[in-house]
Amino acid sequence: MMSSLSASPFASKIDSYFVPDARAAGDIRALLVNSAVELATFDKQLKELESALVDLRARREALHRDIIAHESLLSPIRRLPPDILSEIFLACLPRTHNPRAIIHPAHAPLLFGRVCRYWRELSRSTPMLWKKIHIRGLHDSAFVVFDRNPDQDHDGPAGGFYPAFGHHAGFGLSPRTHTAFLHTMNRFIEYAAASPLSIFYVQHHTVDANGSPPDADLSRDAILQVFDCVLAARSRIEALAIHAQSAELRRLSELSAGEMPLLKRLTISVQDGHPEQPLLEDLTILRNAHLEELCFSGRGSPLKAPVSWIHLRKLSLVCYRTMHRTVPPLVTSDDDSDGLDQNAMHEILRYCPLLVQAEFGIVRWEPWKPGSVVMMAHLEHLIISLGHGRNGDEDAIPNIGGLLGTLSMPKLSIFQLSSFFYDILSDNLDRVANSAHMSESFPAPGELAVHLHPELEFSAEFLLAVLAELPRTTALYLSPHAFTTQRGQWVPPFNARLFPALQERAGDLCPGLQSLHVTFPSIHQPMRPTGLLQFVRSRRGTPLNSLHLDLGHSRAQDMDIEEDLRVLEREGLSLRIDEERNERVPRWRYNIPQLLRIGP
Repeated sequence: MMSSLSASPFASKIDSYFVPDARAAGDIRALLVNSAVELATFDKQLKELESALVDLRARREALHRDIIAHESLLSPIRRLPPDILSEIFLACLPRTHNPRAIIHPAHAPLLFGRVCRYWRELSRSTPMLWKKIHIRGLHDSAFVVFDRNPDQDHDGPAGGFYPAFGHHAGFGLSPRTHTAFLHTMNRFIEYAAASPLSIFYVQHHTVDANGSPPDADLSRDAILQVFDCVLAARSRIEALAIHAQSAELRRLSELSAGEMPLLKRLTISVQDGHPEQPLLEDLTILRNAHLEELCFSGRGSPLKAPVSWIHLRKLSLVCYRTMHRTVPPLVTSDDDSDGLDQNAMHEILRYCPLLVQAEFGIVRWEPWKPGSVVMMAHLEHLIISLGHGRNGDEDAIPNIGGLLGTLSMPKLSIFQLSSFFYDILSDNLDRVANSAHMSESFPAPGELAVHLHPELEFSAEFLLAVLAELPRTTALYLSPHAFTTQRGQWVPPFNARLFPALQERAGDLCPGLQSLHVTFPSIHQPMRPTGLLQFVRSRRGTPLNSLHLDLGHSRAQDMDIEEDLRVLEREGLSLRIDEERNERVPRWRYNIPQLLRIGP
């Protein structure tokens, strides 16, 4: 488009080295004065148009918002009866691991109160929304770091947890944040009305939002204020899970028998090793409680605990011994009042005829005292942990084979013999069972999966004695199971007579074995001398038909028996080899002609 200066007598001079004389310079200035006035007129018109455009956009956005608001009046969800809408609210609660409501304004059920007045009133009048509560302690170090990460990608509460309660993470935990959280937690419990409560409480290592240890006394008082809010509703608690330190357990031990009359499921995991940590037998609330589930990881002597064993359907006892830090290194207490041995485990099982799931951590190695056969008609899952905190007779290796020989378990489907963990593995097992993509590893009805965990330092004869008492075994895992939280650098005891003995004693050692799973963190020795190949070849199809090898950081070509296994695969063996895969990244080349090329 041409301007008013396009026809000026000086237009042809613009691209030349023309030097105007005094008369020509005056003419140019006169032309510019008029053009400047015209330019100012254009600027004024543009400003008016831009202002009109801004106003038009604002009016458009306002109209659009009103249209959306009015369209929402036609939303089908408005026509739903309140009972149907309440069911939708319930379906929005967590369904996977730890299916309890999170105390966070951006998550259900608090989120429903931010939609409209009707949703807020309906959600608050639906006690089932509030009966299951996940309380993550404000001083929990893992949670503080978690909250300070704004880019985290997780199903849990977002990094805005602290700001949601009026606090900016990174400047220490303010009293305002603490008070707001207590108020919200009390509202949760209040909205549950008369419904039995299920509370999951987590408070591990104590740090502030900067990751520094706060004042010990102030921190302990603040933590216990949160826990006291939980205990204030103790008469309504049906299920309580505590993953905390000794201070909370001490608070719980101060309660009298009968103060938690509805309690049916109790989980306690205390791992701070405090020398004054209350024992399991100090929990008087267990007396006369009709518990269906009891999971305990801490100090104590289970046989001395006031537990009504007969009602239990799930039991996990990981009772470790006291560690005193007098002078380095840590010294184990000589007190015989805590810990668990194989004889106590057998005695406890006699008291629990209804058990479906059981887990025991054996830390006292005492000589095996054979007992009578115990009928466990309902037991499906049994986990036994060994190898940590050994005390008692160090030469008295637990006779797990003898113990299993005194247990009649017709419904047993999962057995694991592992190294010792402070974690309650059975909780992870429940998570796997409820996971759509992991539940396929569970055995079918009538089958038995046996897991011999890494880091076991026992001979092949020890393991063979265990397998001899589990003749229904259909799947053998010489590897960690999916619900195990740790993975050790362990090579199975192939230098012993494990596979040769399994091959020779096919009639009484796992005669119904269908699948074998073996984990190798790395391959440092030939596998042919282990007898694995010969065993698979001898059992293939009768009925062994599946072999799964997890090579960890190694590759299939590192195995000296890979070609033989591929032959068996072609003959019908279902073979799966998981190996380390390092994808090769193409080398980038600085190609100047390519960069300078113009056009297609």
